[in-house]
Amino acid sequence: SQQQKQEWKEHHFSLHVFRKHIIESALNSQDAGIRAIAEHALEDVDEGSKGWSDDEGDATKTNREHYEVDVPEAICDHAAPSVLASLSGFVPFVDATLTPPVLSGALVRSLLVIREKEKARVIFEKVFVRSKKTQAMVTTGHIPVDFLGGVKSHRASSLVLRKLLSRYGTMDRQELCYLLGNVLLQEFIGEKHCMDLILHHSLVPDLVVYCRVNSRGAREAVSAGRFEFAPVLRLREVGEQLFGATFVIHNGFLPTADSSIDPLGAGETGSHWPVSSSISSPECPWDTGDLDLELLAYAPPGEAAMELSRKVLLRGLFRRQRAGVESDVPTVVRLWALGRWSSCDDAALVAEAFRFVTNSWKSLQEAKASARSAAVNATSADATSTPTDEGVHAGVPSATALADLMNQEEAIFGMFVELQYWRLQPRDLMTPWAPPQLLACRIAATCKQLDRENHDLSQQSAANVLELNRLRRILLALYEKLEHVEQRSTQSHQKQLEVMETLRAIR
Repeated sequence: SQQQKQEWKEHHFSLHVFRKHIIESALNSQDAGIRAIAEHALEDVDEGSKGWSDDEGDATKTNREHYEVDVPEAICDHAAPSVLASLSGFVPFVDATLTPPVLSGALVRSLLVIREKEKARVIFEKVFVRSKKTQAMVTTGHIPVDFLGGVKSHRASSLVLRKLLSRYGTMDRQELCYLLGNVLLQEFIGEKHCMDLILHHSLVPDLVVYCRVNSRGAREAVSAGRFEFAPVLRLREVGEQLFGATFVIHNGFLPTADSSIDPLGAGETGSHWPVSSSISSPECPWDTGDLDLELLAYAPPGEAAMELSRKVLLRGLFRRQRAGVESDVPTVVRLWALGRWSSCDDAALVAEAFRFVTNSWKSLQEAKASARSAAVNATSADATSTPTDEGVHAGVPSATALADLMNQEEAIFGMFVELQYWRLQPRDLMTPWAPPQLLACRIAATCKQLDRENHDLSQQSAANVLELNRLRRILLALYEKLEHVEQRSTQSHQKQLEVMETLRAIR
């Protein structure tokens, strides 16, 4: 119709003017470098590339006949804001669905220059899927990243977001927090392509480590009134949220081929705490100390996450125990609570946990033996020696030190109690470094279980005897009926013979 023809002319004229002015502004730029780039870009455009296409476009062949020739990317990238602002008045007359990919990005940018953000968002959502230039402008910062929320249903949006996140090392903290906390974990996390393209990607562990390492001490600093660390604390909190969302997806951030909770082998030095020669070289962020065990408090709920948390916890505790770092009893007891061992019914994990606690018990008994030996030696050498304010005089442990050892023994015993040790095999209990009370309880529990089983067997045996007697009575009754039937059968046979004899006599 005539109306449709007039609309087409408006679009075609507006887009033609828009393209022509962008190219001429670059060719007539006062910057010689921009002029050279524009001339070179135009020389590279041959007849075959004047038309444009995009694999993700869905325009019909008829519409393609009315497409304007696209502008080279190099010219679009160097378009001055003043030029784009002067051309923004043509944008309302342009049909975004018929606009080439590069010019589509220029349209969006021209509206942003004059601060027409909502209008720019509308055009962005229309052209995003088929315009790779528009997608690239999000990663370069020419288009605000919050525009991605309007196109989050498209797979390409996750690719753009992943490319943005890959620049986390050079990105401003607040921008990274916005991308992770608002865009990824609030708007995109419900999309399947986000799960496939971002959350399952190897970039996520690097992001979690970056957030954790670069925000150490932030919570303590803010608590102390140093509010300039608030952005750093926000980075830490966002990292904790990302950790919780991807903990199970990435197998607890453990090595992919992890076959042992307590690996041994040639040692190496970790990034944040030393590793002794008896420890294997670091294989994951937990080994290097980039991820601390306190982070397990932010693991998601669920049995799968809890099982991974226990594996991570045991791996970290074993390495610290062998390295002699962060292996003091108060720290171990505090970290031990993260495993919620009272609800662990995995026999293999319980056995590994029991082995760790027996090692801790052994170390404590060695410390107590050394203290007692020092006390005996000091007493025999100088019976008049008394403890000093520092707690030791002539090698004699102070009362405070001895009381501390007793408290540590009580704490480690509490770790034993939390385990479902009745799930252990007898070979796991064959160690001199388990408290005798524990073994006595294990024997008592075993005896109680055996008594219960014996009682159940006795009841079952009595029930079986009653059932056998009932079956015997049934068999006896059946036997009696069978004899009665046999007798009647014999009688019937005799009568039959008598009848036959009588018939013969009559004949």
